[in-house]
Amino acid sequence: MKGKILVIENGSSAREFFLNSFGSTLRIEFSCDNQEELKTHRHSKPDAIIYDMEQQNTETLREIIDCNALGCHTPVIVIVSDNSLEFETTVRQQNVSYYFVKPLDVEELREAVESCVQFSKKNRLNRNFSNNFKG
Repeated sequence: MKGKILVIENGSSAREFFLNSFGSTLRIEFSCDNQEELKTHRHSKPDAIIYDMEQQNTETLREIIDCNALGCHTPVIVIVSDNSLEFETTVRQQNVSYYFVKPLDVEELREAVESCVQFSKKNRLNRNFSNNFKG
């Protein structure tokens, strides 16, 4: 499953987890959970975005979704430490592909990431194919 993911997180333990879990099969970029740093990754074109939320921060989530509205169309996976029905409803209304509550089932997360990467690659291939036939 070659591909690239962008992990948005706040702590080095999250980086270690993602490197150990996906580092041998994916290229991983990391970004801190702040809007300025997110802007620098906007054009990196990852195959999936994983937002590991320490706090329920819908502002950063909206920034990610806004990036997708501008044309990225990158699948987003949200991971939260604490869940509430109200917050989960808000997140799911943002067209998030997958929503996980810690503690994580690593196999389920791996399957979600693989699905997102495959979707992105297929979507990118379809756009390229479609662009080749335009005027």
